[in-house]
Amino acid sequence: MFKVGKVFRVAVFAAAVASVAGCVTTGQSGGAMTQAGSSHVIQGNAVDPQDLNELLGKSRDGWVAVEDRLDVLALAIQPSYFKSQAQYDEYVQAYRARIAQLGCSLKPFGKQALNSGVDVLVAGDDYCLSRTRIPGDNYMVKLATRPDGSRSLFYATVVHPNSGDIAMHTSKLKSITWKKIKLFKAKHATIAQRGSTFILLPADKFESFRKEIARSKQSKKAEATEQATKKGEKFVSDRLSILDEL
Repeated sequence: MFKVGKVFRVAVFAAAVASVAGCVTTGQSGGAMTQAGSSHVIQGNAVDPQDLNELLGKSRDGWVAVEDRLDVLALAIQPSYFKSQAQYDEYVQAYRARIAQLGCSLKPFGKQALNSGVDVLVAGDDYCLSRTRIPGDNYMVKLATRPDGSRSLFYATVVHPNSGDIAMHTSKLKSITWKKIKLFKAKHATIAQRGSTFILLPADKFESFRKEIARSKQSKKAEATEQATKKGEKFVSDRLSILDEL
């Protein structure tokens, strides 16, 4: 299990630089999945038919409209909760299978197998979803886990270096704001965004975050003292600590 931290943030910013310089190489197209140190073919029947129909319904020969890309990534990853290593492994396998059904593959980022856990989504010689070779028009994904009470979160961090179209990614999604972080409600995930970085969390987190933020605002109105206000903000910040990774 791993957590996203400062090391990953350094890696993804380096990845952005590499992509702009055209240094990101591509893997095999189709169903082959490449990981650091190994590669294997994911069978298409590992994907739920309903998921497959929804995935391909948003894809036009592999190209996905910008405003649908976070939805597609959320559907492919399907952030959730787990209580065992076996369940986590199933989630990872299903994610790889869905990516393969899009005609894409995972290319580990970094020379000489840095084992950063960051994958660039590619489609042959093009980038996945955008189906272009335009520098920066790619998506880098890192799967991660985090304790969540008696269970653990299965979630992902996604970086899209092309800041020019970031706003289009969330143009159709309902949103709320916590400090400098925007939270969006997608069908298959709660998406937290700062700059070109997105954290994809389980879908039910949006409503729980909304309630915590509303509670904090209410406490500010009810409690006039500076100490009470700080206490309310700390309560919400503790509940939303996962967003500190942005």
